[in-house]
Amino acid sequence: MTIATHTGEHKRAAVRSVTRALQKGLRQEESTGNLRWYFDHLHRFAQAGSVIRIYGNHAYVFHGDTLMALYTLPSEYQADIQQIMAGR
Repeated sequence: MTIATHTGEHKRAAVRSVTRALQKGLRQEESTGNLRWYFDHLHRFAQAGSVIRIYGNHAYVFHGDTLMALYTLPSEYQADIQQIMAGR
């Protein structure tokens, strides 16, 4: 499955989203509560040295500049993400 089909975006839009996620995505240090627990949960399954960013409705797992995995976020975390992003 490609990123474009997973996110429902065209290929160029998906590439832009991945770039934005790496640069502007929510970091683990910025998260609290249940969202922090979700980050920790993703880190347990990620490769050592991986970076996880949340951007939009997805969690992106990078190793260096390479996208390794893309997860759709559970809806229960959306309010937390919006609150943190608004306070940046």
